[in-house]
Amino acid sequence: MAFQMPDRGGGPTGPRIRVGRPSRRARTLLMTLGVLAVLAMLFVMFAGFWTDWLWYRSVNYSSVFTTTLWTKIGLFAVFGLLMALAVGLNIWLAHRLRPPLSAMSLEQQSLDRYRMGLAPYKKWVLLAITALVGLIAGASASGQWRTWLMWINGVPFGQKDPQFGMDVKFYAFDLPWYRFLLGFGFAATVLSLIAAALTHYLYGGLRITSPGARATAAATGHLSVLLGVFVSLKAVAYWLDRYGLAVKSSDFKATGNWTGLRYVDANAYLPAKTILFCIAAICAVLFFATLWRRTWQLPVIGFGLMVLSAILIGGLYPAIVQKFQVQPNEQAKEAPYIEKNIEATRKAYDIDQTKPENYSGKSTVKAKDKLRADADTAASYRLVDPNIVSPTFQQLEQRRKYYQFPTTLDVDRYEGKDTVIGLRELNIRGIPKRNWINDHFTYTHGYGAIMATGTATDANGSPIFTESGLPTTGETPKYEQRIYYGEKTEQYSIVGGPQKELDYEENGEKTTSYKGKSGVNLSNAFNRAAYAVAFSEPQILYSGAIGDGSRILYNRTPKQRVEAVAPWLTIDGDAYPAVIDGRIQWIVDAYTTTNGYPYASRTTLGDTTTDSLTAGNQTRAVVAQQNQVNYIRNSVKATVDAYDGTVKLYQWDTKDPVLKTWMKAFPGTVEPKSAINDSLRQHLRYPQDMFKVQRELLTRYHVQDAAQFYSGSDAWQVPDDPTNKDGNAVPPYYLSMKMPGDTQQQFSLTTTFTPNGRPNLGGFMAVDADANSKDYGRIRLLRVTQDVPGPAQVQNKLNSLPSVAQFVRDLKGADSDIQYGNLLTVPLDGGFLYVEPIYAQGRNALYPLMRKVAVSYVDADQPEGDTTKDTTVFEDNLAKALNAVFGVDGETPTTPPPPSDPTKPPATGDAALAQAIAEAQKAFADSEAALKKGDWTAYGKAQDELAAALQRVAAADAQRKADAGEKADDKPKPGAGAAGAGKPASGG
Repeated sequence: MAFQMPDRGGGPTGPRIRVGRPSRRARTLLMTLGVLAVLAMLFVMFAGFWTDWLWYRSVNYSSVFTTTLWTKIGLFAVFGLLMALAVGLNIWLAHRLRPPLSAMSLEQQSLDRYRMGLAPYKKWVLLAITALVGLIAGASASGQWRTWLMWINGVPFGQKDPQFGMDVKFYAFDLPWYRFLLGFGFAATVLSLIAAALTHYLYGGLRITSPGARATAAATGHLSVLLGVFVSLKAVAYWLDRYGLAVKSSDFKATGNWTGLRYVDANAYLPAKTILFCIAAICAVLFFATLWRRTWQLPVIGFGLMVLSAILIGGLYPAIVQKFQVQPNEQAKEAPYIEKNIEATRKAYDIDQTKPENYSGKSTVKAKDKLRADADTAASYRLVDPNIVSPTFQQLEQRRKYYQFPTTLDVDRYEGKDTVIGLRELNIRGIPKRNWINDHFTYTHGYGAIMATGTATDANGSPIFTESGLPTTGETPKYEQRIYYGEKTEQYSIVGGPQKELDYEENGEKTTSYKGKSGVNLSNAFNRAAYAVAFSEPQILYSGAIGDGSRILYNRTPKQRVEAVAPWLTIDGDAYPAVIDGRIQWIVDAYTTTNGYPYASRTTLGDTTTDSLTAGNQTRAVVAQQNQVNYIRNSVKATVDAYDGTVKLYQWDTKDPVLKTWMKAFPGTVEPKSAINDSLRQHLRYPQDMFKVQRELLTRYHVQDAAQFYSGSDAWQVPDDPTNKDGNAVPPYYLSMKMPGDTQQQFSLTTTFTPNGRPNLGGFMAVDADANSKDYGRIRLLRVTQDVPGPAQVQNKLNSLPSVAQFVRDLKGADSDIQYGNLLTVPLDGGFLYVEPIYAQGRNALYPLMRKVAVSYVDADQPEGDTTKDTTVFEDNLAKALNAVFGVDGETPTTPPPPSDPTKPPATGDAALAQAIAEAQKAFADSEAALKKGDWTAYGKAQDELAAALQRVAAADAQRKADAGEKADDKPKPGAGAAGAGKPASGG
């Protein structure tokens, strides 16, 4: 009974509705709207590409954009076309080899309906399938642009692996590309096999339920060839797997993470892979022979033999070797391979020249006076902790709510002195009235570099500023203070046009217009439209604030800019500023890495570089192209100009083959090392993330004896930060200090080690971090041979002192908190000296002040009753603490102990002091009134007057006490130290 569709009109008796064609005007309108919609979608897709091109051209790295783009396009086109041809050709061939029509079974009758329905659209279906697989394959291949560029430009390492005698270049640059080709071949073969089998089935070449042969001779031959290709590729995979053993990761109890061959790999897996290669090659020949034999009997037997061999030879046999040959005598069996792993790992991480020096921990000096004198010259003890004093910089030098300092400040050297530096960057969240014009046109830049000496504080515990104010003044020669590019500058700004920007001069606020060459010109409508789409901000297209000379600045953080112009580099987490030749320059350390160094153990950069300062702080996280690596070099030093955003890349490691490879791929992007001038070199330093990777490897790889390495008896660990309760690793510290045998201090990066599972000190590591030093990059490693207290033990002993307990009680009674600064460790005359600044911050005080200094001298040779050894003291300043710890009396600059309430305001018994306080109160009231009115010019002037008045309060109070014969007390005064005044509390 035929199925009849119901009437969709008005029924059998109802009127018939006739739908007319749209009018010509309507058709034209619809067509126009359709064309406009398509053009709009194309423009949206094009906008991202066009704005990227404009940005790269604006920073003079257009070659990076074009090289990357054409490489991606080439790979997309070649491999997309190859995949489309492979699948399309096999579908076409399967259709051409279809059998002629004959008496059809029920199966074929069922399929015939699909064949008839498909017949009018066969070409379109073929084109759609090939286009789809081609697009997917091309998109996947374009993501391999780094692999292709490394393979085509690879430079030899000049080092051969110990197993196969191949240059490391083969594993780092060639093997990844061969594996990609192999994977692509497998994908093309499998897709072709599936497509051909479906086509043969649809057109009768393969039959499942029909009587007679299950496959025609043509289908058998066709599919056999494809299976032969698949097995041939498997043979190639087995052959490459032999070399892959040199970079294979596995678990090994001696190291945890192991890379390279072990005994079972060299004596079981390696011969197994060779045998399986031969079996797969024979099996492939049997499949190809089906073209003549027209039977699958032998190929199927061969394929089954290959699978069985893979299980027995590739799986069971190595397990037997491991169980009965290796485990009974594992240390002896693995010793040669451990030696290879140690040698390769130390070379790959550039620690092969680092050899532990035994350091007893016993004091070699008995005279107290000599110890005290040596302590003065052993190091420039950094009492201003850059990880704590950011709120102090913020309170004393922020000056406006729309400025900010980074959470962790940086340490640099100026005139040979350790200096803490932070840039006063723009804080968009502090803008008084948030709107599009203010956010992107008026408030565009930060202002000034604030510096303080790192080794002393003033009498109030505030930093002694060597560069301060708005604009800044101090010891630094005149420089461009505007900061358009910084770590906190993440929003775009439009500058240089009709809309003026907020700025400053000596007399106060003013307006300015950007004079730099950076940014992309927005004078033409096309660029404006592109950025309006790219940033999803239509006002860019029509705003009157944009006109002749307007330029858009974006990608403004130093790490963003370096990563964009050098996408093949791994970026250090800590970009730091320096004033160089009248400009603020961001200095960014960058690394070349690979995951293919044979026998070298791998490390995970994200985990290895995390410590108590970087945990949860994304601005200080490493930007890694590969998170797992087993080779790293600090090959590039980059600079980013804070005013005009100019990016420069300098070659630093002239021997690194990975950098040479990328310099071939991107010629002209990296300047030679000789282009680094003396002014810049003075501020270059050894990078923290590189140091943290090396120290993590040296916890195990300081041992070079295979037996001792296997036993793990001398394994170390990086201790947790004792001043932090989060359980993260202690950060390394920059410090000018002397290592044993040195005659003068050297700017260094230091860290400590403890034995695995124990709190005592196991080792001390320092690297020469001064780029001007002939020994730059030399790592000194002290192995402590005696039982010496470690950082956690020293911190615990400090916390248990009665004076500390009383100090903490006083603080809590005054509703204040204690903050422990960096616990510095310095070798001194055979023992170790620990120095730690102690800060206090009250509820009403918005910033911490240094109140105490803790010092401990630990000595493994401590006769009973000798108070000069293993002594911990807690004093008002460093000089008194050093005198106390060594039992020496002497006249030293002192700071009286803090009162029980560190937040109590200064006394007001003097007329000058009362007048200064009155002026401060008036300035505060004026600023509040201006804030309510929205008069930002008046508000800025009132804030400046308030800062000056607060300084007069501090000066008047100090003078009153001096007149009364008192010493300046330790009470915190708002704004104290802002001008760097006050007696240093460092003791020297």
